[in-house]
This record gives sequence, structure tokens and C-alpha cells, in this order.
Amino acid sequence: MALFSSTITIDSDVESVFSFATDPRNNGTWQSNFVSFQQTNGDGVEVGATYRYVNSFLGMNMQTDGVITEYEPNQVMTYEFKSPTMSGSSRFQVEEKGDKTEVTFTGEADLSAIKFGKKLAEMKAKKQIKSDLKKLKRVLEAG
Repeated sequence: MALFSSTITIDSDVESVFSFATDPRNNGTWQSNFVSFQQTNGDGVEVGATYRYVNSFLGMNMQTDGVITEYEPNQVMTYEFKSPTMSGSSRFQVEEKGDKTEVTFTGEADLSAIKFGKKLAEMKAKKQIKSDLKKLKRVLEAG
């Protein structure tokens, strides 16, 4: 199991950061691998809502299906996903730090179906998470 984690502080309030970052319509604004999404069940962002995402990873488009398993507004959202080549979860958590927001993104992925390049995939994912959080910071601080 590959584990990923990155934390960044954003000069914006918790509500703004959480609502923007957990709305899949905004993913293309700050996630470098995002291609498209479709909500397949549920009404908005809530526990039990299911989605089909297409993301670009290592030069290939990869479709994943997933479900929100934890959702506490302005605190945390956990998403579990699977595809033919990987499965795992991601957790987006925010915490108020004065007038700023600390964002922690953690994830885990089972890459056992990837026969070659597991270490490359893991390194790429870790780098991408850090880069995406930096972009989220730039987007939200620019207003």
C-alpha cells in the first residue's frame, strides 16, 4: 500500500477552502491530473454520494469509481475509489489556524495491479499531491 500525505497553510477561511476544494466542479482548477467527473448517485457532496472520475496519470487516462465515506462540513471529507489498476482512499481535512486554514491531504493506494513502475507511480503521486495543494493555495489566495 502506497501512502501519501501533504499539508499546506492557506491564507483564507476554513469555509471557503473546504467548500471550494470538495466541490468536484472545481477540480480542474487546482488538480493537475483531473480530466472529468460524473456524479452517479446522490445529491451533491454527502456521505454515500458516488462519482466516476477520469484522471490522467503517467500519460494515461484512468477511470475510477468511488464513494464519499465521511463528510463533516468545514472539517473532513474521505473518498474511497477503485479502478481495474488501483484502489484506495483520499482524505481532505481542514483546520482553522487563526485567520488561515491548514489543509492536510492524505491518501493510500493499492498499486499491486501495476506490474512495472510502481515506485515511479508512487513518487509521481506524492509529487503531484504537493503540487496540487500549492496550486489550490495560489487559486484561493488570489481570490
